[in-house]
Amino acid sequence: MIALDAARHRTKQDITALRRHLTALRRATADRGRFMRANWSLHERIADITPNHLAKAVYLTMTRCIADLSDNATPDSTTDPTTYLHHRVEVHAELVEAIASGDTARTTTAVKRHQEAWPGP
Repeated sequence: MIALDAARHRTKQDITALRRHLTALRRATADRGRFMRANWSLHERIADITPNHLAKAVYLTMTRCIADLSDNATPDSTTDPTTYLHHRVEVHAELVEAIASGDTARTTTAVKRHQEAWPGP
């Protein structure tokens, strides 16, 4: 719902800001902690776009809780962290570009891909 609202209501300024957040995410792949902070910052910026204040409040509360919990999570030792983080950048890049395009079908597909489990070994 948040991403679809973002696709429907984004402005040129929002698109510019989302792409800046994506750049920060790309630059953070060498440091998992920095990457996670950039990830949550991007998600918060996506949520800022929706005019639905209740949905935004619920989403931000949920993502902040998950962000706090992820600070203490143990990474999966079977997954190469660099490969995984680069994959997540690409998933987020498509999400940002789908929102920027205003195409709700593309955004729905990007959200589904975002929610999928890691396809790697």
